[in-house]
Amino acid sequence: PEQREELGFQELRNLFSQSQHGEIALNKAINGMLETYPPGPVAEYMKTIVLEEERHIKWFQTFCNTFDDGVLPNRLVEFPDKKEDPTIPMVNFCLAMLLEAILDYYNRLMTNDERMHPLVRQIHALHHGEETRHLAFDRGVIQHFLAELEENLTPEQMAAERKEISEFLEGFVEVLHSIFCSKEAYEAAGLENPH
Repeated sequence: PEQREELGFQELRNLFSQSQHGEIALNKAINGMLETYPPGPVAEYMKTIVLEEERHIKWFQTFCNTFDDGVLPNRLVEFPDKKEDPTIPMVNFCLAMLLEAILDYYNRLMTNDERMHPLVRQIHALHHGEETRHLAFDRGVIQHFLAELEENLTPEQMAAERKEISEFLEGFVEVLHSIFCSKEAYEAAGLENPH
């Protein structure tokens, strides 16, 4: 029972660590887009997301630093940033939506899990409230960027882009699922042979 409890804590630490790394990557991608994105409502909301994600990053860092030896290593792949690729803004918001949807799933489960410490439940509840808005925004922005692409690409080019993007996103989801089962968490819990 003691090992299970310690492993549960270390898996939570890993969840918060990987959430923090994902939100840092998202902010980097959004800030890169804001360098050239025209002023307007979309740009203003992107700035709001950056500020909210900075707050989430601080929550996760503070928890990991206060209750253990800090944040676990980043196991997330970088968001793409090829400025000449017209699909990158849409792909980045697809990545953000996938990451936020998975994190929000855990947020909702843990917010309502009475076995968890009230502080942990509160962090998840606060994160869920803001991530719900981000998910709605992600969906709208993806539709916006998709419409722009459809205007500027031939049907054949669009079909090829959809296929490439779909395969890339499927790989990203596999990566996301793999990072939430962490060898480092098993090691930190003191379990022999963490593999």
